[in-house]
Amino acid sequence: MRISTSDAFGEEKPVIKLIAIAFNGSPIDSITLTTKDFRYGYSSTYDGRYLEDYFISNLIVKGDALNDGRVGGFLEWHNIDLCHVDYQIHWFQEVSVWIDYVKIMDEPAEKLFGKDQKLRNTIKIKVDSLLNHDGPIHNVKGFYTEETDYARLTCLNYLRIF
Repeated sequence: MRISTSDAFGEEKPVIKLIAIAFNGSPIDSITLTTKDFRYGYSSTYDGRYLEDYFISNLIVKGDALNDGRVGGFLEWHNIDLCHVDYQIHWFQEVSVWIDYVKIMDEPAEKLFGKDQKLRNTIKIKVDSLLNHDGPIHNVKGFYTEETDYARLTCLNYLRIF
């Protein structure tokens, strides 16, 4: 997301409000981004580029909180319209805003794709170890997964590039 550089400075204004909505449609938590959040380290510099990380706390919602109002077990696909889990963006219309994409990550995705390189380095070491095991006769040429979730494809693709 980005805002106009002319809006980033001067009086602090609200830009957007991110709202997490539970299964039953009730709001769980929200966070408001202001023009101050686009300035680097709350300083007076912002060049108008798209940002993925902001200088505030992230909106963190536990999965159990999303289930509020859900009765019983697994939600079957033919009843998916009963699920109101949602993430909403409220625009205050006080500054110009451009949104390129919205990314929602769970904790494992944050560990794999976030700024911390520890998990990625561990995976790379393990994959290199498997690929180099006992010469070309025993080399692992790939891996097989059966009936994986659509949501895991990005992570599997990440592993494929090693």
